[in-house]
Amino acid sequence: MHYNADVTVQGEVGKEDGQVLAILMQHVTSNTGLSIQETDYSRAPRVGEYVHLASLDSTAQPGKLRVLLSSAEDVRRLYNALHGQTVQVGHDRVGIVVGSDLIDGRQVPGNELRSWM
Repeated sequence: MHYNADVTVQGEVGKEDGQVLAILMQHVTSNTGLSIQETDYSRAPRVGEYVHLASLDSTAQPGKLRVLLSSAEDVRRLYNALHGQTVQVGHDRVGIVVGSDLIDGRQVPGNELRSWM
């Protein structure tokens, strides 16, 4: 079993969005201890890898990737490391949003999001 989480940079990241996202994922790896690397795209991604969605589909939203994680705890660690953060990209400051079914489901009233974070 694995858990998906989407990381989205909200704002203008330009044509180099894959590079910006790779730097973010290096930050996550160094600050959380999670072992996450970019998939090689020649096969289906595996747990511990992320996929830059625009690399697979030219119509995909720029600045977005999907991360495959092994546990709810890993999703929480990724969320805590990135969600709500901002990063300087060129002259612009852009925000980072992390979402997943696990996170989104807990935001429903009565599902106790606060106890999970």
